[in-house]
This record gives sequence, C-alpha cells and structure tokens, in this order.
Amino acid sequence: MNISVNALNGSFHRKNLVASIAGPAVLGMIIGAFISVFVFLVKDILLFYLYDNRNVWLLFFLPSAGLLVSGLTRRFLIPSKENMLTEEYILVYHSPGRRMSFSNLFGKLASTIVTIASGGSAGLEGPSIYAGANIGEAVQHRSRKDFEGLDTHFMMIAGAAAGFAALFKAPLTSAIFIMEVPYKNGMSSRALIPSLIASASSYLTAAFLTGPDPIFLVAHKIRFDLLVLLIAPMIGIASGIFARLFVRFSEMLAAFRSSFGKHEYAFSLACGLCLGGIGLITLAVAGKPFSYGAGYTQIKFLLENNPSAVVLITLFAARMIATPLTFAGGGTGGVFFPLAVLGITVGAFFNKIAYFQDVSLYPLIGLSSFLAAGYRTPLAAVTFAAETTGNPYVLIPAMIASVISFLIMGKNGISGQQRD
Repeated sequence: MNISVNALNGSFHRKNLVASIAGPAVLGMIIGAFISVFVFLVKDILLFYLYDNRNVWLLFFLPSAGLLVSGLTRRFLIPSKENMLTEEYILVYHSPGRRMSFSNLFGKLASTIVTIASGGSAGLEGPSIYAGANIGEAVQHRSRKDFEGLDTHFMMIAGAAAGFAALFKAPLTSAIFIMEVPYKNGMSSRALIPSLIASASSYLTAAFLTGPDPIFLVAHKIRFDLLVLLIAPMIGIASGIFARLFVRFSEMLAAFRSSFGKHEYAFSLACGLCLGGIGLITLAVAGKPFSYGAGYTQIKFLLENNPSAVVLITLFAARMIATPLTFAGGGTGGVFFPLAVLGITVGAFFNKIAYFQDVSLYPLIGLSSFLAAGYRTPLAAVTFAAETTGNPYVLIPAMIASVISFLIMGKNGISGQQRD
C-alpha cells in the first residue's frame, strides 16, 4: 500500500513539474506571437498614419471621437468599467476566487486600439499584460487537471509576464515587474517561476519575429562621471514631486467624472476636445503631435536630440495633462508607458541645467525614477531603462534617483489595487 501511495505521489509531482515548466513556456510563445502582431498593428501602422497626418481639423476632433467610441464599447460590449488594464490583473491577482473574463478580452483590445490610434495618451503595456493574463488563465481553467496542485493564478501570472516581455523585449524587467506590481512596497515570490519561464519564452518568440534589437536604440555607451551622480538625486526629487502631482490630478479628474452621472459622455467629449487642443499645441511647438498615442515617438525624439527648454516644458505639460484626461474621458490602455515618457522628459530637462555629452543619459535616469515613483516598482524601473536601451551604464545613477523618488512618493501611487 505504501509503495502504491509513493508511486502516486511521484506521478503527481512529475505531472506538476511538467505543467509548471512546459505550460508557461508554450504560453510564452503564443503570447509572444500574439503581442508582436498587436503591437505591429497599433505602433507601426495606425500610429504611423496618425503622426503623418497634417489635417489640423482631423487632429483636433479625432481624440473626441476616439474617447466616445471607446466609452460606448466598454459600456455596451464589455460588462466591466476598468480601463487601466494592468489594474484588472492586480485585482484578480489578490482575489483567489475571482477570474478574468475571457469574453471581455477582444472588446478591451478594440477599445485600446481606438483610444491610442485616435490620439489618446495611453500605453500598450496595459492591454499586453491584460491579454496575456486573460489567455493564461483561460488555458489553466480549461485544463484544470493538468495544473492540479498549482497556484490557481499560475498561468495568469505567466501570461501577464509574457505580454510585458513581448512588448518591450525586456524579459528580466517583465519578471521583476510582475512580481513587484501587485504590492506597494514588496514583491511576490509566487510569481517568480512562471514569470521567468514565460518571459524568456515570449521574448525569444518576439525577437525571432521582429528582431532582437532593444526597442530604443542608443547609439553609444559611455562611462558616467561624478557630476552625473550629483545630478541623479535632483532628477529623483523632481520625478517624485511630479509623480505625486500626476497621481493627484488623475484622482481629481476621476472624481469629477463621477459627478457627471448620466452625462458622462459630455465629459468624455470635453476631455477629447482638450486632448485635441493639446495635440495641436505640441504640433505647433515641436513639429509633431507628441502628446498623442503611447509616446514611442516622443521618447525617440528626446533620446536623440537636445531640444529647447520651451519644447521640453510643452511636451511635459502636454503629457502630464493628456494622460489623466484620456482615462478620465473613458479611454482604455496602460499608464506605465506614459509615466516613462514623463520621466524621459524630466531627465531631458536636466541637460539644460548640467549638459552631458550623451543626451540620452539624463532622460534614462528620469525614466527610471518616474516609473519607480508612479507605479511603485523601483527594481523594474531601473532594469527597464537598461534593458530597453541595451545600456547598463545607467544602472547606478538610475538606482540613486529611483530610491529617492520612491521615498518622496510615500504611500501614493497610480494603482488603486496595489496592497501593502
């Protein structure tokens, strides 16, 4: 009898071992391919035509139309009001008996595409994490026997990591972010194994399909000097202060929208018109409507150029206002990447104060510190700057700035679902 029980236990453990390795690996390949196609559609086709457009009337009214369509999509096609999509992953993560709704997946992806392609300021990481987590949980739910004994959200965690890794080609950052993001000041060990396996598999798939280059190519790698170490805390202080203002403004707009009740579509229209006006201002000042879309074009512009203070202030104020307006107006997407764009712009401004020959260094420090404060993910913020540019020299000053901004942020953060 003991021999029979031991044999059964051995079979159970072998089954768990296969499921815990093969499951995330295969899922990572599927999500990697899916997100690569999704990103190509939005970033390389729709946003390309948006930025290439010079019809000022279309640019002005397009965000209003996008927010109205996105809001109608979420109201009538998707029985869920959550529009910051990473938030839904965090909510389900902390709720063992709760599941993501697979029936909402394509409606929310469509809402995201409409929001971003029409000029809303939102990131692609939200739908990427949401799609990966949703597909992963659906796989585990439909094959419960194969994952018996594992965490009920095991494949959801793996899918979320795979979505992030495929989007940014940053497998290490993906694993760290998925472990950090559920909590305000800690990390989740339960997310380690599925995140690492799925991130690696997803990255390899995305790299095979679209190439292995980092998403932001920085021309050269150089050593930083003592001045950079002195400037880094200043960038951290600025990032922490502005990240708190960003969160506060977002909360105020969300509360203001709630007060409209049945007239929320009038509020969406007003937000869209404001977005259109902001886009035309950035077009006039900087030559492109940089406040529109996820922000890839703005980051590329700031990593390669050293624009005037007027341009930098305009771009920063535009993104600072446009992102909360997008979500308050009913848009769907992610807020991680808009925070990165704000950080890049803060860092770029310090080239005006203490010029450094590599115009990309201070922006990368700002990227890390703003993300560390806004999303309360300091480790992921630091590795993100290094991995997405292929430049590890930024790590030390980014660590200094990120710790300072994280401390200044206090208990604040853009996520309402994170727990202590």
